[in-house]
Amino acid sequence: EDQVVDDDSFRVLFLVSSFQVLRPHDGSETWSTFPRERQRLLDLLVRTNRTVVVLSGDVHYGEIARYSDSIFELTSSGFTETWPCVHHNPYRLANDTIIVDNNYGVVHLRGDDLALELHDATGETRIAHVLDLAT
Repeated sequence: EDQVVDDDSFRVLFLVSSFQVLRPHDGSETWSTFPRERQRLLDLLVRTNRTVVVLSGDVHYGEIARYSDSIFELTSSGFTETWPCVHHNPYRLANDTIIVDNNYGVVHLRGDDLALELHDATGETRIAHVLDLAT
């Protein structure tokens, strides 16, 4: 843990998880199923004092969530399977930032801009959020 916190050689930390980290527990698989471990992870991510992007899936829809000004989650899953129900997520950027169709996520880093995108099966960008890493 100290290596991640003390290492100043990176601007953005990407964390990959098979299921969502930020969404609260609602009976389905999320990190919230393990509250102590989730809190330990979130505390670590806050202590990095860097932009953190969690890349997750396993919900059969796509969304972008924000835990704080520097911690985000890009969830993309459902390239072959979709799910009719969408879980409540108080960290979701906005209620209309959900893709229930087949989707995939893309991350672009250009200079000081970090773009988080969700695309549909045709390649069209359906949701995008740009982070300014200079601030």
